[in-house]
Amino acid sequence: MASPTSSEEVIARRKIRLIMQNVSTLKRTVSTAVEFIHGLPCRVIVKTTDKDDKKILGFYVGYNEDSDDKIAIAQSNIDFTLVHRKDAANNLKKSKFCYFRPGSRIHGFDNFFTWKATAKNVKKFIVENEMTLEADIIIHRPRTPSYYSTELSTGYYDLFSQRLTPDRSQVLFRFRVDNVMTIEREYSPTFYVRNIPWRIMAVLKEKSKMTNEMNVSKNFGVFLRCYGIEGTDNWACYANVVIDIWNHIPGRLPRRKRFTHFYYKDAPDYGFASLLSMEELTNEYLGHVNKGSVVIEASVSAEKPAIIPKRQPVVERPLTINNFVIPDALVHLYTLEDH
Repeated sequence: MASPTSSEEVIARRKIRLIMQNVSTLKRTVSTAVEFIHGLPCRVIVKTTDKDDKKILGFYVGYNEDSDDKIAIAQSNIDFTLVHRKDAANNLKKSKFCYFRPGSRIHGFDNFFTWKATAKNVKKFIVENEMTLEADIIIHRPRTPSYYSTELSTGYYDLFSQRLTPDRSQVLFRFRVDNVMTIEREYSPTFYVRNIPWRIMAVLKEKSKMTNEMNVSKNFGVFLRCYGIEGTDNWACYANVVIDIWNHIPGRLPRRKRFTHFYYKDAPDYGFASLLSMEELTNEYLGHVNKGSVVIEASVSAEKPAIIPKRQPVVERPLTINNFVIPDALVHLYTLEDH
């Protein structure tokens, strides 16, 4: 059994494989041994049921209720795979975005795979009465009950306690950049707001200062990138964002920046090119850098994304909302219904 993952890691990943034997006669629940991922004792669970001469395979990942007192919530991305025994290109895959929390400890698919005993496609996945399943599990550092009573006394808990699905309108996402002095560009794992993917981008970029002698320094920047609606270039999404650079010294506030931005094809990212200077990066006593790492936290609140019609209306003057001038290509968004 693998040892628990260090609590210092922001995300932890583990791939667990389960080989099911005697598949044709299996009528019970099968699970793997426990694998610790960020301290959570996770198992891969497979349930089979028979209905109308069909066998239905359920595929899940879960943890034991014994850990309920150690976790308030943990964000997870899981890729489930039914392995094709001859050609990996034909593997059957499904993905799940979920939150583990007390009362919601098991996540997956009730009907991951269905087949008849005489179906030809059974031979693709079952060889010598065996079937192989894999779960690639990513878990972000779990929030503990004490976290909400101490570190997040400013109401961030509400972002987690509301809509815990990919279509939620608000997200608090944390990303740690290691070896920050050596990076050029670093992307966070993908997270979802309003059913569209987002990523944090950290950049360390040289900046020249025009003086009597040319000086070249580096600045640490943070941007938020939106990947839009799949299958179209005519998308747009309006978002309010708060970027925090953690301060590791107790009692000190984070470096905070706020912005509002219309994300669309030609402006998919926005942020700040100079959040930390070279002096701040190299001076750990200031508290922003700890053992060469910087922790970024992004609070993202997005409105419902929309498709921009190809025919645009004529606008005689700039359209503004909350003193923000909307690009001409996006003015029609605010005439759409159900916005």
